[in-house]
Amino acid sequence: MTRRCFGVTRSFRRCGRIDGWLFFCPDHRFQPIVLLCFMVFTVGGGIASIQSAWFAKRVAAPLRADEFHLRFL
Repeated sequence: MTRRCFGVTRSFRRCGRIDGWLFFCPDHRFQPIVLLCFMVFTVGGGIASIQSAWFAKRVAAPLRADEFHLRFL
């Protein structure tokens, strides 16, 4: 069975090669791995950013002057 490659060329067009491979030709075989890494780090970074903003720990009240001096004596 012949299939067309799902790879994307440098001009952002779909690869025109047709042969018996499953999804990608030998020149574009690493594109799904690169896309997967990009998505993992992008989505992971976005989730971490949102979690740090929504679930931020409350900042402790600043120490008064007399407590500050007692701690470091």
